[in-house]
Amino acid sequence: MTHGTHLPTGESETFTQPLPAPHPPLTLSQFPRGVGCASIAGQPAWGWRVWDSSRLLVQALIARARRASPDTPSLKGQTILELGAGAGLSALCAATLGANVCATDLPHAIGLLRHNARRNGGTATICGVAGCTQGGIERQVSDARRVVCPSGHTLNAAVAEHEDYICNVCGLADPLGGGIDEGQALRSCRLCDFDVCEACCEKVTADQQQAGKVEGGLQLPERELQLAEGEPSLPGWFSIQCEPELTKPELYAFDNGGSLILSKWDLLSEKKAAASEALEALRAHGVQTPPILVLAADVSCAESLVAPLAEALAALADVLPADAEAFLVHERRDETVDRKLSYELSRVGLIFHEEPIDELIREAALDDGAERRGDAKARLQLMRIPLKRH
Repeated sequence: MTHGTHLPTGESETFTQPLPAPHPPLTLSQFPRGVGCASIAGQPAWGWRVWDSSRLLVQALIARARRASPDTPSLKGQTILELGAGAGLSALCAATLGANVCATDLPHAIGLLRHNARRNGGTATICGVAGCTQGGIERQVSDARRVVCPSGHTLNAAVAEHEDYICNVCGLADPLGGGIDEGQALRSCRLCDFDVCEACCEKVTADQQQAGKVEGGLQLPERELQLAEGEPSLPGWFSIQCEPELTKPELYAFDNGGSLILSKWDLLSEKKAAASEALEALRAHGVQTPPILVLAADVSCAESLVAPLAEALAALADVLPADAEAFLVHERRDETVDRKLSYELSRVGLIFHEEPIDELIREAALDDGAERRGDAKARLQLMRIPLKRH
């Protein structure tokens, strides 16, 4: 059964996802209650927690693995692309089951996904050369951590003009002790209304100096930010937020032969170009087989994202094999959004089939009690979408 370990506001909860034997369970860090950085800056905290839609999608992947290999469930040899991977539950499940996965999200959402890949045994490498392999390649990535706001903007030096400034890092845990006195130096993003005191900025540098480095310069904290045990010098979400920017796709290899490639994808960007970049990220890391499955969990959460999501799937349908399909889990929150999702898929020539989810809900432990079971079935919708335009 999946579960979370509750920690003080602002720190992580550990989410555990069992997998079929002989695979070990996945253990993910998430920040469902204390992502003050995002809320204060006016940014949604979508990428900082494990959502029920991802838990349902994992069960659909496990069922697929059991059909492919009943004795030892496996996705070995399959290539999968995920849009809006968030904390990484679905992508890590697929990679742990042996698939080659390209997990995409907004640039400022990659940090937690990267951390969870390491936490679950992924060995990191960087490549920008087509046909490269994990060993003996040139790694070109900055090892400098950045003091940034939740949107990824670099903070500017400033001076507190009055006594109403609060550090959005240490002030979350201790509002009385997190004040910034008039005349004190700070760093600020006025666009996102995000302020950080100089003491917290200095800790970012100190954490970097304590962190270990793997061959080639990729910055990987030996302490894994101490999110699983102990107390970090900075809140976990802020340490993750300040990790090096994803400048090119990163590969995380797993012992069972699966791999996870992290790449940027903004649904609001040019769809065909983004699709090409995702496929190139796979090829650049030696994965020549195009994706046969596209995943998306709760990416349709807002009305503004529905049309871009449908157009992204249509762009993928134009370049993926004829038998490729998408698993899309939609959480019903707004009837307007629900209707628009059906309309937009139809507009771009895609037909969806609603899949039964009763058994998946039970396996995902979303059925604790009849009331919650009914709630999950009413809220969640699993769509199977053949990526063939009509």
